[in-house]
Amino acid sequence: MDSSGYSEALSAWAQAIGEGKVVNAPDSIELYRQNVTGLEREIPGILVPTSTEDVQRIVEIANQYMLPLWAFSTGRNWGMGSKLPAKNGCTIVDLHKMDKIRHVDTTHNYAVIEPGVTQGMLWEHLRSRNLNYVFDATGSGRDTSIIGNALDMGKGYNSERFESLSGLEVVLGNGKILRTGFGHFAESNSTYLYKYGIGPHLDGLFAQSNYGIVTSAGFKLDPPSKCHAVFICNLNKKGDFPHFMDILAKLRRNGDVNTVVHISNRARTRISLAPLLYDYFSKNGAGNNAELYAAIDSRFEGPEFSDWSALGGLAGSKLEVTQSIMKVVMAMRGIAKFTVFTDSLIKTAKWLGNHGIPYFKKQKPLLEVIEPVYNLTKGIPTNVSLKSVFWPVQGEYPPQNMMEPDWSHSGLSHYLPIVPNDGATVQRTTDAIEAIFSEFGFSPFITLNMINKEALEGVVNLSFDRRSVEQKQKAQDCIQKVHTELMKEGILPFRVGIQNRELITDENDPYWQTIRDLKSVLDPNNIMNPGRYNLI
Repeated sequence: MDSSGYSEALSAWAQAIGEGKVVNAPDSIELYRQNVTGLEREIPGILVPTSTEDVQRIVEIANQYMLPLWAFSTGRNWGMGSKLPAKNGCTIVDLHKMDKIRHVDTTHNYAVIEPGVTQGMLWEHLRSRNLNYVFDATGSGRDTSIIGNALDMGKGYNSERFESLSGLEVVLGNGKILRTGFGHFAESNSTYLYKYGIGPHLDGLFAQSNYGIVTSAGFKLDPPSKCHAVFICNLNKKGDFPHFMDILAKLRRNGDVNTVVHISNRARTRISLAPLLYDYFSKNGAGNNAELYAAIDSRFEGPEFSDWSALGGLAGSKLEVTQSIMKVVMAMRGIAKFTVFTDSLIKTAKWLGNHGIPYFKKQKPLLEVIEPVYNLTKGIPTNVSLKSVFWPVQGEYPPQNMMEPDWSHSGLSHYLPIVPNDGATVQRTTDAIEAIFSEFGFSPFITLNMINKEALEGVVNLSFDRRSVEQKQKAQDCIQKVHTELMKEGILPFRVGIQNRELITDENDPYWQTIRDLKSVLDPNNIMNPGRYNLI
């Protein structure tokens, strides 16, 4: 469409939803274009709805003028494209002001939320009302959208996020409002109690798709467990890694560990904990300088940390948690060093450190930085993991604005595979990742999350300096090669960045043909998020 036609559309949107919700100032658009992945896209304008009715009007006008839209919840999809559309020329639909917590049901344990509701918002809302609920948080920060993360198949610290959603309200690309499950029955009182409803189950159509904009959903809440503990196992010898993984898999399959286990390589542990130690020592008079950065960074190459470590939560009654701890201890004997944390143990250890007991005084810094991670396993959102984005790029720590990685020089891309949960396959996969990253001059920061009894979710970070054109190109080439080479071995990604869609789609595959063909019914003018997990 020419500029005059687009101006007409902007005027129509402004009249329909209000001038203050339509943004086309160059400076404002530039903020949306900034992204930690280093990608570039053309964005003509931004729409900021505050209600489902606003979204419906936006979609109606987009259809009238045949203008593509790109919707996101809060745009904190770091390393995968952030706020950027997959294709040039899409008008942004920023849903962050749709942030109402519509209802919390204290009988059936769920909340009905909008896409702009973040982890931090929901947590603070529950605390302000003295509601003794928890939910499965992610490590991505307090200001990330719950619905947005779930719809892109993000994983909570202890479970699959998408499984916690029910009763989706969706503005389809054709302008209709669809309510899934029992939600389309006006008299339904079970919409958020039995997510499947009657007839074909449609919720899955809106995970990793481009058929519509989800404007609300039910989200499962849980009462806190009676007893909670976290264990950390540090592998003794790198050569025992496959056996280490098989032991963890067996513990998970037997139910001895009943939450997600997170296994990290040394590099990942370093970028997770080093900035927290830096902050601790800076606040306690060590000074903010390059020498402190180097000293802390090198600390993670020593025997205090291992090549691979595992962290897992244990929840249940006091007897159940105690039995689980004993089983993990016995299983890891001779293979890994074992440490367990509970509320009372952390409180006691910190008290002893504050009162000068030598061993605990020495361990006090590590206890301080582990505590936010420990709390995350209990469903308490935190921003501490954002600091890991900045640490690998020399001179970027401490960041000027920790909440906005997109505005920094730090570059970040992700490789996110699903790996069969057996030691031999994990070893081959991690060896291949390390070899490809090394070829391009990068170090892979690897986490393997044991999301269920049989599969691991890989989260592999690639960090680079966005100021370097060469590094940006190498980062993209590296991510594409690791996808391509490991797909040949049957290791497939469960999420891809906006620049890598063509690596997974195939126009000759009936699966992707069906995904494409559904657009003709749900979004006949192809205005919704073109190129997002689809051939079109």
